[in-house]
Amino acid sequence: MIPFLAECGAAFLGGWSGLCTASVLGEAFDCCGPVTVYFVPGLVSVVPGITFYEAFRSLILGQYTASGVVFLLVGYGTVGLACGIAAADAL
Repeated sequence: MIPFLAECGAAFLGGWSGLCTASVLGEAFDCCGPVTVYFVPGLVSVVPGITFYEAFRSLILGQYTASGVVFLLVGYGTVGLACGIAAADAL
């Protein structure tokens, strides 16, 4: 449950800061860019890439139980990212 909440919180803060940046820059420079341009760079560092690598590594080495646990952690992180982005976008 902790990885989900951590990823959700990080994605929410990243999405919210991207939304604020887009609105401030849009008002300051009289332009309206898509908010996604600010979401993606802020959230790339949150993506659980090394965890996904470790899950496949365990799977290839035949450690199926450990691989399943790590795949669950990756799933929690991914769903947390999606929920955080959706919550920030809903604001």
